[in-house]
Amino acid sequence: MTAAEQLWNRVRDWWSSAARPLVDAFVADGEPIRAYRGYLRLWLSEMSLAEGRRAATDRFPAVQASTRLSFGGSPDTVLSTIVRPAQGQEGPGIHRDIPLTALLPYAGGTVDLQVSLLDVAGQDDLAIALDILGEFSSLLTPPLATVAGVAGKVATGLSRIDNRMDADGQRPVLTLQQSLTAGPAGLQPGYLLAAAATADDLPAGSFTVEKGRLTRTGGGEPVAYLIVRLEVLPERDDWRFPEWDTLIGLANEAQLLGHTERFAQLRADLLSRVVTAPDLTPDDRRRVARLVRDELDGFTLGASGEDRPKTVAGMVETRGLPTAAAVRDLDLAALL
Repeated sequence: MTAAEQLWNRVRDWWSSAARPLVDAFVADGEPIRAYRGYLRLWLSEMSLAEGRRAATDRFPAVQASTRLSFGGSPDTVLSTIVRPAQGQEGPGIHRDIPLTALLPYAGGTVDLQVSLLDVAGQDDLAIALDILGEFSSLLTPPLATVAGVAGKVATGLSRIDNRMDADGQRPVLTLQQSLTAGPAGLQPGYLLAAAATADDLPAGSFTVEKGRLTRTGGGEPVAYLIVRLEVLPERDDWRFPEWDTLIGLANEAQLLGHTERFAQLRADLLSRVVTAPDLTPDDRRRVARLVRDELDGFTLGASGEDRPKTVAGMVETRGLPTAAAVRDLDLAALL
């Protein structure tokens, strides 16, 4: 059993044995997406400890999160992370808008989510969290081909925090396990609220969740809570692919130097990676491959010094992607 699976089982046991949140809600927001037709990303929209804990300046909220979904041909890929306030902003209060996953193609099936709100004390625990964030940072930038190895390191680091909590006799303030399943129209985006509260603390009609923010309308004592946002996009909003950009630069250099054979090798390597990339939907693999191929084959550095874009993001911004219909029958053999 991998470290990620062990962590998943531990949190599942926490959720099963602990008192479940008595107040939870899902607020739909936006249009659904169908499998292989768009992307998803999970955000921590808000997290907060109850007032009694927030008053302690040496204590900080943090969220431990794992997401299980179909990715890269595997139906049960687990991505794990821990998020906390940014350095210099660790004090008491509400903390907002922190990504829990990178932008991922939605390949259908169920998206399972586990989230634990932690009450973190002391610099030692924060140092561990910082170490994990450093290991996890590479997951936030495509390509995600190394996801399994990095996810294992993150899960191992999260287990260190859990062991420390067990040794101190602590449990998460709030643990949530949720399965997000596509309906007839596809996977519905929205906001998931979980609060460590009773119906008396947070009665129905006394709160709203709007754009990821909890608003109390009826007063009452502050409670510990978290809000997770499921974002879905029909088109990527992030085209940063550093590894591909490096190959583009090397191919352009080889072309300028007249190294025809090296250019052909780099071109083939790059296009092969694009058309098999797990980061992209099937249509986008062909669209990006066509765009990159045309840019590589048309690259020149004119006498005026005009320089064509050398990154995928620059190509998309400057030239735009071809339509899905225009590349529907395009395959690797045709590209090469």
